[in-house]
Amino acid sequence: MRITRRQLRRIIKEEMKRTRPSRRRRRVLREASIEVDWAGDLRDLQSLPPGLSGEVISQSGPGGGWPVVVITGERHALKDWYINDYTGDPQAGGEFEEFYP
Repeated sequence: MRITRRQLRRIIKEEMKRTRPSRRRRRVLREASIEVDWAGDLRDLQSLPPGLSGEVISQSGPGGGWPVVVITGERHALKDWYINDYTGDPQAGGEFEEFYP
């Protein structure tokens, strides 16, 4: 069976559409979440930076009995929050990159 150039272009175009992530999917790929021990008042979850949200998944976690919280948001904002607010250690960026390349 012989395929014409026109048919080949159509096949390639359809395959590109099928494999190319949609805008919604690209946005989802930029989002990340991280589980942390929340060593503080749970009301502080309301003061997370814009674009980040927190959800308590366990009231008594393994890290000293502190609640375990999932922080979700855009990857870049999550990394900034983790380095600057949660750990307060600029070296923690490498640790974050290790788990979220």
